[in-house]
This record gives sequence, C-alpha cells and structure tokens, in this order.
Amino acid sequence: MRLLLALSVAAGLAGCVVHAHPVVSPRPPAEHREVVVTHVHDGGCGHYYYEGRWYEHQGHVHAAGCGHYYHGGRWVLVQEYRPPERHVCVNSCNHYHHEGRWYVAAEHRHGPSCGHAFRGGMWIVIR
Repeated sequence: MRLLLALSVAAGLAGCVVHAHPVVSPRPPAEHREVVVTHVHDGGCGHYYYEGRWYEHQGHVHAAGCGHYYHGGRWVLVQEYRPPERHVCVNSCNHYHHEGRWYVAAEHRHGPSCGHAFRGGMWIVIR
C-alpha cells in the first residue's frame, strides 16, 4: 500500500521538464588532416569542407548518415538544426537553409565568400 501511495505521489509531482541545451555542431577530429583539394568531389573521395578549409577523412566513403552533407557541389561538415520559433536571421547566425532543411556549422560566420546569401529572411546555399 505504501508503494502504491508513493508511486501516486511521485506521478502527481512529476511533470514535463524542458532542458535547454546549446547547439554543439561537429568539428573536424584531430586525426582528419587539412589538405589541398583540386578535384571534383564524389562520394568516395573522403574530403569534406569546413570553415574555409578542406579536410581528409582517410578511407571514408560519403553516404546518407555519414556525418557530412552534400551542399553546393561539395561535402560539408554540418549537422541538421531546428531554429527557435520566431527566429530572425542576422549576420551572427551560424545556420542556413538548404532544400527544405536547416543546418548549423560550428564557428561559422556569414560574410563575403562564405557560400551563403541572405535571401527571403534566411541564409541559403549559393554555390
């Protein structure tokens, strides 16, 4: 009986708790070295773009769910993102919209030659 009473009290006191977590997007791991790339990218090249530099993921094959996304003719290191409701994009945003989804890139700052343009109130891929 005590157990039933304790469970009833616990259920009554329990509620939905919302925890806010900062968005932490991926960064290149230390073992991925920066490289100079002079070819057209395909799924098997193992290279990806991150904040103005190319990185090599030795032996990596790009595919759905691999951790990279194909945007603007290159594989990039970003993650999917959901901006807060009623968010207004500004230069300091580190996210962008592409083909119906939002993406975020760690430490990204929008500006000249970043690969995005501000159109229709949001940052989009232009390459």
